[in-house]
Amino acid sequence: MKLFSVFDKKAGIYGPVITQANQVIAIRFFERVAKDKESTIFSYPSDFCLHYLGEFDDNTGMIKPVPPTSVCEAIDFFNE
Repeated sequence: MKLFSVFDKKAGIYGPVITQANQVIAIRFFERVAKDKESTIFSYPSDFCLHYLGEFDDNTGMIKPVPPTSVCEAIDFFNE
């Protein structure tokens, strides 16, 4: 499983870890949340981005972290 987190650039904090099978599914999840009119991300899309954090091996329980890497910005979903 891949590990992701939504980073709030203004607050300077990461949200809870999100597990997804791959990056495409993680982006789809983030887009759905970003376009939810009830979400904080929808209200302030330029403040949030999705970051890749590493991998979780569900057979061994081991986590292989990587330096947080930006995958996409919430604002990108509104500039289409």
